[in-house]
Amino acid sequence: MTQPDLLPAKQGHLDGLCGIYSIVNALNWLYGKRIRRRKLFRFLLEQYHQYWFVLDCITDGISEIEMDYLLSKVTRYNAKTKTVNIRMPFRYQRGLNSQKVLQACQQFLRAQTSQRVIILCDQHHWSVITHITDTEVHYFDSCEQQVIARDQFMLKAHARRTQLIPSAIYWLECDSER
Repeated sequence: MTQPDLLPAKQGHLDGLCGIYSIVNALNWLYGKRIRRRKLFRFLLEQYHQYWFVLDCITDGISEIEMDYLLSKVTRYNAKTKTVNIRMPFRYQRGLNSQKVLQACQQFLRAQTSQRVIILCDQHHWSVITHITDTEVHYFDSCEQQVIARDQFMLKAHARRTQLIPSAIYWLECDSER
């Protein structure tokens, strides 16, 4: 007998591990097969557990403070590759709007001098951004999100839009080859 209108729970529906996944996916994008994803995932949970309860991370996700800490630890994670440089370009800026933020992110990702990726948190989820065009934002995401139109972003919370949180945008780059 089948149950009407029931859908199975999927990864991400009941857990808050998207922040950890975003770091793993960002380093995977930057370094390719030189990153052992399962080992990195475990490392991040161990680092998290040094200051906070892992159960909180699993059920509630991670905050910017926790993301800052984990990213500071991951900059020296893989000795075989060059370190990753991390910036928070909008953390203390005022007078921003979504188009200014997305334009700056687009310019950052366009640079050909290094491998680059962006981690950002919207009102619900930590994600990895790999490419931005004049009309779309492209994801490398743990929830299989692939593309969102640029005009769907705004800085203020809105039920039908993706909220950009400037203080939760991280630019990552490395000089090593993929």
